[in-house]
Amino acid sequence: MLTIVSGLKKLKERRAHARELRGQSNELHRCYQDMKAIDDRYNKPQTYHVDQFTHTNGNADKLQNLRATIPREIEIRPSSDSSARS
Repeated sequence: MLTIVSGLKKLKERRAHARELRGQSNELHRCYQDMKAIDDRYNKPQTYHVDQFTHTNGNADKLQNLRATIPREIEIRPSSDSSARS
C-alpha cells in the first residue's frame, strides 16, 4: 500500500511538471509568433529616397546618422544630385 501511495505522488508531480512545461512551451510559441510577425512586417526590403530626406529635413548630418542606424536589409538609392551629399 505504501508503494502505491508514493507512486501516485510521483505521478502527480510528473503531471504537474508536464503541465508547467506545456505552459512554458505555449508561451514561447506565442512569443516566437509575435516576433515573427514583427520581423515580417519591418524587415521587408524598402526603398528610401535620399533627396526626399535631405529636402524635408535640410540636414545632411541627419542623413549620415540615418544610414548608420538602419538595418542592412533596407535598400538605399544614392542621390544623383551631389549637393545633397555634402
